[in-house]
Amino acid sequence: MVSYKLWQGGFEKLFAKATVEDGFARKLISLGCRLHLRAIKDPDLRRRFTPDYTPMCKRLVMGTNFYQQFESPTVDLVDQGIDHIEARGIVTSDGQLHELDVIVLATGFDAHAFVRPMELIGPDGLRLSAVWDEEPFGYRTVGLPGFPNVLMLIGPHSPFGNQSLFAISENQQNFAMRIINRWRSGQIDAMCPTLEATDRFNAEVSKGLPNTVWATGCTSWYIGKDGLPQAWPWMPERHRELLGEPEAGDWEMVPGPASREDAVPA
Repeated sequence: MVSYKLWQGGFEKLFAKATVEDGFARKLISLGCRLHLRAIKDPDLRRRFTPDYTPMCKRLVMGTNFYQQFESPTVDLVDQGIDHIEARGIVTSDGQLHELDVIVLATGFDAHAFVRPMELIGPDGLRLSAVWDEEPFGYRTVGLPGFPNVLMLIGPHSPFGNQSLFAISENQQNFAMRIINRWRSGQIDAMCPTLEATDRFNAEVSKGLPNTVWATGCTSWYIGKDGLPQAWPWMPERHRELLGEPEAGDWEMVPGPASREDAVPA
């Protein structure tokens, strides 16, 4: 537990802050990334490895000896686009054929799919595929307006780039258990966030996104159809705060037997 808290404190105060605020922490990490590039002794090779965007604008790949591998005579850096693939290998946009025995295709993933392609159908036939036709959204990363008793883990805006998914899901699990315990005790039969509260939350998110490092001018999987990062624009501690006790005014609730006026006393 002590080591967890130490890691959490250090990570959140430096790296997490650098992603959502332009200041000392961002400049320090940028400097560290550029110093790390000095592991490449060849100036031309180092230049080719240096991105033209702010560090952390795209997801950082952290490693200790990645750059040194390219100083081996058996390793080449190919930074030309692929024109086509033929039987002998890959032909790049400069017309050069790179003969290969094996091609590993790393195509990534659909970061904006979330629970899809699973379909959710709410009251009156409301379908999640229709609700999320443009961009996925939710209430404080866990709730969906119009879908009672649906609580998400790693929902929209919560795979954020300045905190571990384990810590994020712990916050969401704790929140979900508060709701579930109310249902188990008979206080509620069903509850879901209001559309007004959800819209208000998403407006606050959109307002904070331009301050993040993911909006500094690069193309990445963080960016949604609207051109904004689908990320968390604040420090991780705010996620813990927003997923404290549910705010009654933000939720539509169907009272359970223990809350009804006609409930029979035990």
